[in-house]
Amino acid sequence: MSRARRLSLAAVPAVLSALAFVWLHDRPRAVTFADVAPILARRCLGCHADQGVAARPSLRSYADVARFRAMIRSAVWTRRMPPWLADNSGVCGRWQDALWLPSDEVQTIVAWIDGGAQWADPRTAAIRTEPAPTLAHVDATLDTKAAFKPGLVDRAYRCFLVDPRLASDHLLTAVLVTSSDPRMVAQLNIFSLDSEAAEVAAARLDRAAGDAGYPCYASPLASPNRLVASWTWDSPLLRFPRRTGVRLARDRKLVVQIHYNVITSGLSASTQTRVDLEFDDLAPLDRWIETLDAFLLNYCFLGIRIVDAHNAVFFGARNT
Repeated sequence: MSRARRLSLAAVPAVLSALAFVWLHDRPRAVTFADVAPILARRCLGCHADQGVAARPSLRSYADVARFRAMIRSAVWTRRMPPWLADNSGVCGRWQDALWLPSDEVQTIVAWIDGGAQWADPRTAAIRTEPAPTLAHVDATLDTKAAFKPGLVDRAYRCFLVDPRLASDHLLTAVLVTSSDPRMVAQLNIFSLDSEAAEVAAARLDRAAGDAGYPCYASPLASPNRLVASWTWDSPLLRFPRRTGVRLARDRKLVVQIHYNVITSGLSASTQTRVDLEFDDLAPLDRWIETLDAFLLNYCFLGIRIVDAHNAVFFGARNT
């Protein structure tokens, strides 16, 4: 055998070792449940848990998720879940606190399911919930003061007259909604009553109802009023965009309007709701958000116009 041939054969093991090293190190790591669990905790457990508005299917553990993996794959791939109608891909800008799943998270969930839904670490069998959001400080509290048993028709929407007891004007920058049964509260609006006549009218409706709050729909039925915050179920905390606030006038009462959902809890349950407010009177606020400028039934979904107006109102979803 020639010397050159002997050298070539001697190099074969080294070449094979190098190829094996490259193959092993360039091969993508298998996606496991440890990669998926944090996404589910952030994006899904707010609803798909025992006290969530969609307690079934539950997504609290590996066993739960593996059982419903085909349903989950379809829901995230088609963007039916999490429910979010506004486009957040960047075509129409970005939305604050969007429920829209980023593409990399969609790919992670799909890759895990397509790869056999592996469970690599027993410590991830149960999904740890995210810490509950909080306010930096509580400056005022709006309390419905009594449990209310929601129902259908005039018991699906309820207005509660509350007095925040403000000795001076304040700039509202965040609200935190807490209910004894959070599944029952689908939406909550806060209206400012901007005259004594409006407060008298709301008090008259409250007395006539003979129960906690009074029936209302779309507005507190007392004018003049001003919508100052609109919250919905996706998170207990609604924080306004940076450098944005809504003025609350001193000595003026507010109305908390609640849209109830009895699908999960049934008609025999009741709930009591509290709204904590956070003010930031020293922030250099320079923008106010006016009433919804237009419904755009297209990819952008919502249009909001920025104006300089003291009686402006704020909508929770905002395109930035």
